Amino acid sequence: MPGNGLVVHNYAGTDEIMDSPWSRVPYGLWERLSGVIARELAAAREWRITDARGTDVRGTVPEAERAAPAPGDGFTVSTFPIGTHRPTSAATTNGTIVLEWLVSSSNHDVGTGFRLDSPVTAHVKDGRIVDLDGAPANVARVRKQLEEAGRITNQDPYVLSSWHAGTNPQAFTAWQDVTDLSRWQTLAHNNPRMVHFHVVGEETPGEISLPIVTQRSRSTGPCFGSADDSRCSTARPSKPNSRTGRRASSPSTSIQPSASEPHGPDC
Repeated sequence: MPGNGLVVHNYAGTDEIMDSPWSRVPYGLWERLSGVIARELAAAREWRITDARGTDVRGTVPEAERAAPAPGDGFTVSTFPIGTHRPTSAATTNGTIVLEWLVSSSNHDVGTGFRLDSPVTAHVKDGRIVDLDGAPANVARVRKQLEEAGRITNQDPYVLSSWHAGTNPQAFTAWQDVTDLSRWQTLAHNNPRMVHFHVVGEETPGEISLPIVTQRSRSTGPCFGSADDSRCSTARPSKPNSRTGRRASSPSTSIQPSASEPHGPDC
């Protein structure tokens, strides 16, 4: 994006989020912690991501990503609260990714995405999806979404550009994946329990996000929603932000518990 300036995407669009530990930790402290995480990732040579449903992919960290990022001298986009590390290249990814959700990255109008009623396994070779296994109807649905996004944007629909994970264990969502997928993923991806890959096109963040929940449920700490966890069966509605009088509505302020994972700061 040309020019200079700073845009901050505000995730704390409700009083519940603004009043939570996620938002109350000093911003400068999270900036320092983000630097620590970046140095840890820069020291790595290889990475591996697994989950209980069969995801098992690995790859290498490019030499270019081991260097400290150059100081920003142009247009900068930040988030409040901070919740993810900078993306890692997926060009060398090999293995399998079990797909449960496909969510628009909101770069272009390619639809909002969907949650599958049964998983589809993506087989990945050298950073590209080469095959899909699962129920025929769901495989066809995944192919249609990826290929349509690729057609609209004139990009390779099966290329994985990068991935990153949440870094803030206090992050939670107040929306459900089964009722508002975009808002659910926008906040949930800030929690370390979620990793997501960017697919469709070689540039980050791609056109479609592929979320992976690496830790399903736990009994303590903040949590986030997806439709598999019984504790999310009574999702609380979001409260309007007293500062604006509005409910969270844009991707930058989004999300509420989903129906398969816990949600809210006190679950």
